Amino acid sequence: MTNYSLSYTKSSHYLKFYQLQILCAFLFIINPIFSIFILALFIIHQKATNEELLYSLYVLISLYLGLINSTRTPLVDLRNYEISFERASYLNIFDFLYYYPKDPIFYIVTFLCNKIFFANFKLYVIFITFCQYYLMFLAIHKYWKNNDKSLLLFAVLIFSIFSRFFFASAYLIRQMLAGSVFIYFFVTKIVEKKTYWWLIPIGFLIHSSSIILYVLSFIPRLEHKLTIRNGVYLLFLGISVVFLGRYMLIFLDSLTKGINYLNYPIQRIASLGSTDLTSWYDGSSANSSRYFYYVQLLPVIAFANVYLKGRLDTYAFLNLSLILIFACELLFFSNYLYIQLRFMYYLAFVIPFVYPYLFFKNRLYSDIAVKTLGMTFIIVWFIHRLIMGFNIEGIGFAPIGEIIAYPVPMYFMN
Repeated sequence: MTNYSLSYTKSSHYLKFYQLQILCAFLFIINPIFSIFILALFIIHQKATNEELLYSLYVLISLYLGLINSTRTPLVDLRNYEISFERASYLNIFDFLYYYPKDPIFYIVTFLCNKIFFANFKLYVIFITFCQYYLMFLAIHKYWKNNDKSLLLFAVLIFSIFSRFFFASAYLIRQMLAGSVFIYFFVTKIVEKKTYWWLIPIGFLIHSSSIILYVLSFIPRLEHKLTIRNGVYLLFLGISVVFLGRYMLIFLDSLTKGINYLNYPIQRIASLGSTDLTSWYDGSSANSSRYFYYVQLLPVIAFANVYLKGRLDTYAFLNLSLILIFACELLFFSNYLYIQLRFMYYLAFVIPFVYPYLFFKNRLYSDIAVKTLGMTFIIVWFIHRLIMGFNIEGIGFAPIGEIIAYPVPMYFMN
């Protein structure tokens, strides 16, 4: 009788969750943001979190962000992707890959999407955005799922509204997709101790710059607290790469000649070394990358290293963040501005794995009201930055009011 009761209780719970998923899917069509809010509210008030509901939440958020990106006016890089997508309509796959020899996996996906989505570019943007965000949410879930539920939801929320990643997601499509593949690889490696080797060529053949991240992920003792000895070692390695970089490029160029997708990144680094990209990096405004990581990122890393000493299972993301920041500085002063720009964007991926440490095993936030206040302050700041980004003239999204109020069909009527 007891077993029957337990079985009946479980079945009723599953039915309840299934009904909620159906309801949220229906509400999503009417108003995506309301549907996400309802589902998130239910998850927050659950005592025992149901993972299926969390995955449903990740799907809805990823789709919604894809819908928003689909309203963006195709300019510059996005326009180039639109052109390549349209070319797939009248070229066979061999001619298409001959036309786009670099990053072949990305362009194979582009070709297939053109056929599957009947040459609808909006659907293509939604799909690529969905892949970027859903992979990231899966990685965030793996990383934080065994901790306080509030940390997981906080990480998901701040990443969803993080302007640096969002505005790049429909602009630097290949790089952001490749970065998401790497983060999934990296989290699996440090949390589950599994190395998905097959993801390395996939990431590299989506965007060749991501190979640098995979190399960094195999640095010995990356998961351990950074010591002075290791810091000196990395400093020496970084300076050596800068001073020997020109010779390394010549060697790699000769080694990869005749293989387009391998030689392409080498040629780009060499040809764009003096490109004027410095305002993106060292500007004095809150939009500059230096402001971002000196004011918003480094203090959090310092806090986690000092205040949470002995309480962390891994320092991998903290150390990776420091390495990327250090690499940006070295490359900037060495005038390797193209590759420095790539490193700069990869820093956007670490936010959901670093910021929650502010509230991780922190005695200051043992009081839930204080913890909620701290999280709310960061969330409000991120929303403020996101809204400011939407208000930049020429960025080309639908008005914020329409994005909040639109039902799904309206995204395809403009």
